[in-house]
Amino acid sequence: MIEVKSVSKGFAGNAVLKNISTAFYPGKVNFIIGRSGSGKSVLTKCIVGLMEVDQGEIFFDNRNFTILDRWDRKDIRQEMGMLFQGSALFSSLTVEENILFPLQMFSSFSKSEMLDRVNVCLKRVNLEGKNRLYPSELSGGMQKRTGIARAIAMNPRYLFCDEPNSGLDPQTAIVIDNLIREITYEFNSTTIVISHDMNSVLEIGDHINFIYQGELSWRGNKTEILHTDNEALNNFVFPSKFMQQIREKLRG
Repeated sequence: MIEVKSVSKGFAGNAVLKNISTAFYPGKVNFIIGRSGSGKSVLTKCIVGLMEVDQGEIFFDNRNFTILDRWDRKDIRQEMGMLFQGSALFSSLTVEENILFPLQMFSSFSKSEMLDRVNVCLKRVNLEGKNRLYPSELSGGMQKRTGIARAIAMNPRYLFCDEPNSGLDPQTAIVIDNLIREITYEFNSTTIVISHDMNSVLEIGDHINFIYQGELSWRGNKTEILHTDNEALNNFVFPSKFMQQIREKLRG
């Protein structure tokens, strides 16, 4: 579990996060949603330690990440897996070499053990035999799946996915959603997904956090979001009459 307690963050006197408290649960797909500039990316960067909070605390399974120095945070960071927006694969490395990268940096495996782990991860994302291909030879969906394989290489307790469906067609997005959900349940990982894709939210959102103007405006699940009276959330999730009609059908 990841707990965020009374976290605030600002830049040049401008408050971006305002006293946010929430929790992200293991074995669940936890979403952070909100408009551009709402603070969701800043919150995620604070959670992983790319930014320091101005106030508040962040706990990883009762370990206070906030008070640790750079070296003491290393153990927790080794338990994190990251799926970046756009996959962020190294273009000069093969699929195999991309997945090997975190293993070479952080594991004590032998070379053969690392290669075995690469193949296990490739099998898990249905990319067996693609070891020698380069990112430029992969479709967008295959690049995302390679990114997921790299993210799970170290058996992460905490999995972070930044706009995992960005740039994908709807059918491929469903494949990625299902893969993220399956891996979360399989590894019992605490998965945090930042997304604008409401199809993903309504399909795999076990817990949803809506950030509005730097505040935690709403928390709930994919069923409760259909019945909320939170005006800002409704305007974000169901901005058109067409989407509102879909909500009414889903409610029924």
